[in-house]
Parts: sequence; structure tokens; C-alpha cells
Amino acid sequence: MPVPSRAWFPASLSERATWFQNFATQFAILAPTLNFDAGQVLNVQNDNETVQWLAQVDVQINNYEKQMNAYRKEMLEGPNFAPNVNLPLPPVYPVPGPPSDPGIFIRLIELVDRIRVAGNYSTDDGEALGIIPSKPAALIPNELQPDPTLTALPGNVIEIAFKRGKTEGIDVEIEVDNSGTWEHAGKFFKSPGELVIPQNTIASARSVNLRARYLLDNKPVGLYSEIDMISTIP
Repeated sequence: MPVPSRAWFPASLSERATWFQNFATQFAILAPTLNFDAGQVLNVQNDNETVQWLAQVDVQINNYEKQMNAYRKEMLEGPNFAPNVNLPLPPVYPVPGPPSDPGIFIRLIELVDRIRVAGNYSTDDGEALGIIPSKPAALIPNELQPDPTLTALPGNVIEIAFKRGKTEGIDVEIEVDNSGTWEHAGKFFKSPGELVIPQNTIASARSVNLRARYLLDNKPVGLYSEIDMISTIP
């Protein structure tokens, strides 16, 4: 199913409705200079009316579903002989706007492609219409901070799960048995990673403090994670 690019088209239906309203308004203004006729403007306006209607109905459906779930829970799990709860009334949908054929997204993708190659099209037009691809937010190395999750596995193994995001991985340091000395334990480029703690002479569990930093260009950057403490399983 074709969906317009996330680089310029929002993800949620409510955000798409807001975007579509602006697009329809701006397209009606810019259409003559971009060599689009009144019929094409009307098609966009009809598609916009449908998107607005769907977004409004979606809110009603979601609210009704929440009310029905609460009603069902009260009826099934509520206290015995509790006061009766009212059955939620089904929503009354608003009257749809002008007719619009299926395939709104396909038409939108094709129209945006045509707008971008129009002779008089400019970047300012694209900004007004909301069709300029957004640039991904740049990483700020000094502000990066991982939040690993640790799990103890048999054999003195510590599993380290983390979200890599746009970095290369994490650099891990450990302090074993409160020694007071932090040691480099390795670099992990995929999550989860596994770290094996050497067994002590009495084969007992070991106390491990662990901290990590993100990797960029294979070098640690940013802030250390919060120190996590875990006991190994021999």
C-alpha cells in the first residue's frame, strides 16, 4: 500500500489531517502559478474533506472503544452487585463531505511529484505546501547517553541490551567486587552483547558495576550511562 514519504508526511492520522488542511489551502493559492487548473484544486479539496472526516471519526471510534472496554471490565471484574453502569452509546458520525474516490495517498504522491517538476515551482512553494523533506536531527555527541539493561546469565555472563540509535554501539567499563578500579571491558556493536566475568578462586557470585558510553567513529563519546550494579551467576 503506497504511503507518502515520512520525510515530509506525518505518521499519525490527526497530524496527517492537520498537514492535509494546510496543503489544500496552500495548493488552492499556488495552483494557478504552478499551472494546475480548478478541477485539480477541487480534487484536493475533496480529498482533504475526506481526510478531515476520517480523522474526526477515528477520534469517536477510539473514545467509544475506551468506553466499551471500561464497561466490559466493570461488568466482568467489578464488585458483586455494584451499582449498574451505563452502556456507552455508539457514536453518531458526522455527515461526510463531498465524495472522494479511494486512493487518496496515490493521488497525493503523484500530485507532489508533478508539483516538484512544475516550471515555476520554488523551495518557498514547497515549504508552504509542506513537501520539503525534513533533515534528520544531527547527533550532538556531547549529549549522548546510553541506558543499557543488564541481565545475569549462568556462567558469569552479563547480557547487555542497549539502543544503538544512530551511533555505532557502546563502549563498556566495569568495576568488579568494589575494587575501586574501572576496567575497559569491550566495545559492543550489536544488542544484546555478552560480557563474561572471570570466575574468582572460591567460585562465588561477583558484584559488577557497569557503565557505558556511545561509540562514534569507533571512539567513546558523550556522557557515561548511570552506573548499574549486578551480581553474576557462577
